[in-house]
Amino acid sequence: MDDLYELMAQFVEAAARFRIDSDHQEYVFYGYPPFNIRGGEFDKFVVALANAIEARRPERENLRRTHRFLEVGSVGEAMNSAAKSQISANGVKLRENNAAVASEVVSQLLPMLGSFVGVACGSDAAAKFTSSVSAAMSSGISHAGTSGRGTPGAQAAAAPSPRSQINMKDPSTWPEDPSWIVNRQPKLSLNKNPRCLRDLYTEWNNGHLNWPALRDLEEKYPRGTWRPRRANFSQQVGRIRIYNKFMPTPAVQTLQDELYAYFQLSTAEEKGDVRWSQMRQFCDSVLRPRNEGFKIRSDERKRRKVVQMERAKAMATSAAGGKSNGE
Repeated sequence: MDDLYELMAQFVEAAARFRIDSDHQEYVFYGYPPFNIRGGEFDKFVVALANAIEARRPERENLRRTHRFLEVGSVGEAMNSAAKSQISANGVKLRENNAAVASEVVSQLLPMLGSFVGVACGSDAAAKFTSSVSAAMSSGISHAGTSGRGTPGAQAAAAPSPRSQINMKDPSTWPEDPSWIVNRQPKLSLNKNPRCLRDLYTEWNNGHLNWPALRDLEEKYPRGTWRPRRANFSQQVGRIRIYNKFMPTPAVQTLQDELYAYFQLSTAEEKGDVRWSQMRQFCDSVLRPRNEGFKIRSDERKRRKVVQMERAKAMATSAAGGKSNGE
């Protein structure tokens, strides 16, 4: 698994570096997702990688000691001092740069690599893949940050950031303030192509790819405080919640068969081509009415609508009568 991740990470990072340098853009793979999706996960990773590298460039102007040697005419010592100073600065900066880039790989690259595995092996394999790789990469970042201990730059690289202390899969590590997930870039995304109800169960209880479980987010940050100003996103989360109300265990086949029957899907090909649009329709038409109190709320909405229509009709009739009298 580690070898597979390493190969995939090297490939994607090389593609990102080519994009940064505007090099080899004629390669065929740039014409396929995710590399050809403008503003998508790959473009975000390119920006993050470029920013991390730019922010950690070695300082090249620290040559005061060299100047002192030159002032006394010791050209050889000046050259030797300059070389040592540059090697030391580069070593510190490279360690810092490696830690920064690795951190960006974990936060930006994992969802994209998880998508690759999900397409090839399914959502369960993708979840296991991203979880194990996230743990391995976190260990690698810690090791990279502590190498070269004793220099100020290495100590700075070794200091963990607040973000690195948050485990996406462990709610006990989450702060009380949901801003860490609200302001996160890239924003938390849902499974765009769930193919069966088991995918919705996994997304709610375990989390899609390396993202947190929706159930944990809803319990930790109630009333939608972790997803403000995301109306469509929140509607989809609400539907996933409804589905999981009727799927308390991973044994989801009973409800899955009911969905197949609702849409009259009989062949393996038809059952394998279920889309989110169908799941959404089944939720709204079949599952919502099963919620406790749904009929009472529905009848109350209908009653209010009738009252509003009658009131509007009365106002229109009164306005027409007044106009007639005026004439």
